[in-house]
Amino acid sequence: SAKAVLFSIQQKAVDAVILNLQKPFVQAFRFLAEIKTKAPKVEVIFVSPFDEETRWLWIEAIQRGAYEFLPKPLDLLELKRILVQATEKHHPVKLRKFPPAESAKDLTAIARKSKASSAEN
Repeated sequence: SAKAVLFSIQQKAVDAVILNLQKPFVQAFRFLAEIKTKAPKVEVIFVSPFDEETRWLWIEAIQRGAYEFLPKPLDLLELKRILVQATEKHHPVKLRKFPPAESAKDLTAIARKSKASSAEN
């Protein structure tokens, strides 16, 4: 709920909020403004199907302060890239670069291998 999100961003360190853009769109933009007023550093990412109706909303969302607008169905790698980018904006860190993974199993294997080599050092 909107109240829960506003409470959370004021009580906890939150870098980004992902909002599903739904009708009534005016309400979503009011919520965006409220988030930016109460926690200006929180980046707001809208997700929505991309069609003729949402094309103009996409532009308006960015103009009103949204960090990004991602089309549905979500590309999880793109979502991850955007979240890392939004987080690094406020917390610059050097992330460990892993080789590209073809699947979740590959990613798990890479992570375990990396953990094992770190434990040896």
